Amino acid sequence: TSFALLPDGGVLVAEKRGIVSRVLGRNRRRAVLDISSRVADYGYRGLLAIEPVPRYTRNPGLYVLYVQGRGQTRSPTSVRVSSIELGGGRARERVVLGRAGRRSCTDLPPGADCIPCDRDHCGGDIEVAPDGTLYVVTGEGWEGSAGFSTLPLRAQALHSLGGKLLRVTPEGHGLRNNPFWDGNPRSNRSRIWAYGLRNPWRLTLSAQGVPFIGDVGWNDWEEIDAPVRGANLGWPCFEGPDRPEEYATNRVCRTLYGRGASAVQRPLIAYRRGSITGGVFYDGTGFPERYRGGYFYGDWSRSVLRFARIGQAGRVRADPEDFATGAAGPVQL
Repeated sequence: TSFALLPDGGVLVAEKRGIVSRVLGRNRRRAVLDISSRVADYGYRGLLAIEPVPRYTRNPGLYVLYVQGRGQTRSPTSVRVSSIELGGGRARERVVLGRAGRRSCTDLPPGADCIPCDRDHCGGDIEVAPDGTLYVVTGEGWEGSAGFSTLPLRAQALHSLGGKLLRVTPEGHGLRNNPFWDGNPRSNRSRIWAYGLRNPWRLTLSAQGVPFIGDVGWNDWEEIDAPVRGANLGWPCFEGPDRPEEYATNRVCRTLYGRGASAVQRPLIAYRRGSITGGVFYDGTGFPERYRGGYFYGDWSRSVLRFARIGQAGRVRADPEDFATGAAGPVQL
């Protein structure tokens, strides 16, 4: 489901069942972490993201994002983000977000430290900023194929951690310069950088520190979003440029529409139907010059990699183009 490049050139690979292994060669791996007894891996659940901690060489450890439970758990549960030390022969876990445990977020009071996973859309990804703070993307915890629900509306609620881009300290506290800081570093509002996400898959930071998110759509649109501080990305009142009719008459969405077009930040890139992965910026020298500084992203169900040139103002300079087809369901770049 995820992989991480290490300072020494090694590669760690995460499996959805909760195993992280170091790649030793062709078809050879050595397990370095096993949290399978804590991970629910039914359907799209599982261990979904890993990210090395800063100064990994000195203090080996990983940030992990996983669905809490065990094995083929189907019942509503929640997501946890943790830091796990790998040294000393014993993996010690320190919870960053998701201290509410395996309970469903709907069973807890508003504002609980709980990332929802009622069915699917359990997110997400982790990115460490140069200053050591963490960006975490989360899904709203529902699944469109399960039928209509009001649960996706929590992506619009600032008391919920679902459907958000979070910016927190390594301890999980909000930061004073976050847009919805309310004076309490442990409140959910204080942790939020942007909101209105559906099912974000991969997150990366540009050289300028702008987060780029691949958000998987519902019936019509896939999105790449580059949210500014405090941005509302619209879900479920918007999917791409459209207003889903299932939510258009809801009070929350009608209020949002009434605030005008500037109330929502539109996608940087949107296209019809797929399962967008998200991607990375290329800053190497091995590819032709035209690719340098460009954004490469994947689509899992289409099995393609695409390339977009991003301008200084954060806009796409030309239509994205195919880079590779037959890419066999990319999950991370």
